[in-house]
Amino acid sequence: MCVDNACLVSTKSLVDSYKELPIKYVSCAKPGKNAALNEGLKQITGDFILLTDDDAIPDDGWLQGYSEAFIRYPDKHVFGGAIIPFCDNWPSWLDSSDPKIQGALVVRQQPNEDIEVEPTFIWGPNMAVSKKVFEEGFTFNEDIGPNGTDYIMGSETEFLGRLGANGFSAVFLKAPLVHHQIRDEQFSLNWLKGRAERQGRGIARHKKVHNQYDLSVAFAFGLPRYLVGQYLKSLALLPVRKLIQSKREYTSQLFYTHWLKGQLIYLRSNPLKD
Repeated sequence: MCVDNACLVSTKSLVDSYKELPIKYVSCAKPGKNAALNEGLKQITGDFILLTDDDAIPDDGWLQGYSEAFIRYPDKHVFGGAIIPFCDNWPSWLDSSDPKIQGALVVRQQPNEDIEVEPTFIWGPNMAVSKKVFEEGFTFNEDIGPNGTDYIMGSETEFLGRLGANGFSAVFLKAPLVHHQIRDEQFSLNWLKGRAERQGRGIARHKKVHNQYDLSVAFAFGLPRYLVGQYLKSLALLPVRKLIQSKREYTSQLFYTHWLKGQLIYLRSNPLKD
């Protein structure tokens, strides 16, 4: 299925050119990835829905890996797999082991075996969901997620968090892999800073909605004082990291600083306390 979220004649023509494939074309005038997903969900007929991204390349055996898992785990509702970076050269100054950097570039390492996980452990470019989930009324939140260039990240996390809270279970699989294409521009500091702030805004929204902030702590300027302190401390460390440490350590500190900034930006506009 292809959901056209821009409703361009050229998109429909491109889909129609693949006559040998049973592609169903659906148009969605409302902008936003989640709006398109929800429009597509109205058309589903199978027992499971497989989701990936336009910059992800499924590995050989991707479909087979999922189809075998559906049989092997009849009691599971959410399935996911590894997301391997696909790029010419991962920069030495970018720490691939940093969970926040992995999240920014959407990289999820392959496990040695299938493991049961919380649904939120699974990420959108390599995910499958049982039709039962949608039959019970769950949809994607159209207020967040990709929509233009400035948006709150974490739409799959928000969706999967609701599933976990309502008793749906998940498994992270060894077999189905996708390769995530990473563009050269995504290895720039400016791109990473913007990504960090969007990620931080998504984290703040998730924590606020799920009451994960401690409201008993001291507040400053309407914000948790400890969070403001963490941001100021991280900001002060930046020139030190840049001056006496490696670019790798500086980049991780820079990303963390803007990740904290993103949380503060969201909480200033969406206060925890009235």
